[in-house]
Amino acid sequence: NDLPIESTIEIIRKKTKSIIGPFHSNAKTGNYLLTLSQDETYSFIIKAEGYAEYKEDFIVPHLNFFTDVKKDFHLYKNDFESSKIKKEDSLTKLIAKKVDEVKIKNTVVAKSDSVSPSKEAKEPIKTETTTTAVIQKPEPISEKPILTNTTFILHFDFNKAMINKDEPELKNLLEFLNTKVVVTSGVGVREGVYLTDILRTSNHKFPSNFQISVRSLLDRFVDDTKQTAYLGNNIHKLFDILAPIHKLDSKYKSYLVISAKLQQIGISLNYYKNSEHSANFILNGLNYGFSHEERVLIATIIKYSTKELPTESDIKIYKNLLPDIKTIQWLSYIHSLNNILNSEYLRYPYQYELSGKTFSILSDKEHYIIQRGLQRLEKPTNFELELYLNGEKP
Repeated sequence: NDLPIESTIEIIRKKTKSIIGPFHSNAKTGNYLLTLSQDETYSFIIKAEGYAEYKEDFIVPHLNFFTDVKKDFHLYKNDFESSKIKKEDSLTKLIAKKVDEVKIKNTVVAKSDSVSPSKEAKEPIKTETTTTAVIQKPEPISEKPILTNTTFILHFDFNKAMINKDEPELKNLLEFLNTKVVVTSGVGVREGVYLTDILRTSNHKFPSNFQISVRSLLDRFVDDTKQTAYLGNNIHKLFDILAPIHKLDSKYKSYLVISAKLQQIGISLNYYKNSEHSANFILNGLNYGFSHEERVLIATIIKYSTKELPTESDIKIYKNLLPDIKTIQWLSYIHSLNNILNSEYLRYPYQYELSGKTFSILSDKEHYIIQRGLQRLEKPTNFELELYLNGEKP
């Protein structure tokens, strides 16, 4: 009845027997998009529940340009009479024909998002799809598109598409586009529609310094906004006053402020091990406007906000995404210090002083719990930490 369905597509390199994919055609349109390298022989396999498997071997010849090829595939029911199956041009023939056309025109065709509407057919066809093959360019050519400050957005269905950074097809595409930076994101069409609507009165832009992922986590998991605001402001002061000792890049201050604000989100799950819960929330929920490195760093700061400093073995799994261990230890220490100073939930306005290597904290209260916490807190370097009560030094 000539309707598109979702199908699973696998490409096998005949020479190495390696598998590219699996890919999935769109259930509503039947469309799909593939990129393939030149000088290869492939097996093209399409599967769909209730339909006979389609398999075709084809060759992509040696080329020195990119081009695109479109082909609709027809799947037939398992019990369909084989004598009535429509015979179609092979992929090898279509590719060769398109290559000849390009050579005649002496142009390079490059399409990154090509789809065609379904075509009507008299046979009992179930799936109609379009494929675009982007062929490898092994050597420079005279006609190459000049792309300046251009952004390409690739959309993938969740759990139905996969990109391997080591695949030559992706490398070929990035080289052809002269790509400098690749950014991956969990934000897709659904979030785009939502944000387009909510920001329609502000020229589709967020207010300055508005971090939607941070706000989302706070709105969902934190009830006491005054504590959150205090922790963020106080850690800002601690970073600045201790700057002559820790000597960290100022960029880390913003990560500390975010970690301080998000420290309490794990309590909504369980008070015990709440720092670990908060870190997991951040790794999986801080996905808009933050890089992988930033998410891992903020999660690590919170996870190891304990009396003991993190070690190399603690950060081993994310070592390639994190700064050096000394930086991590200082960030963890400042974060832990901030938590201890508010362990009585008083939001007290401490006064801080730094004289040489002596860091003084002044208060007019007793702070028994805080005194005990400070005594047990491991420092990342040799300096004196003193807590003076009753508002002035003895």
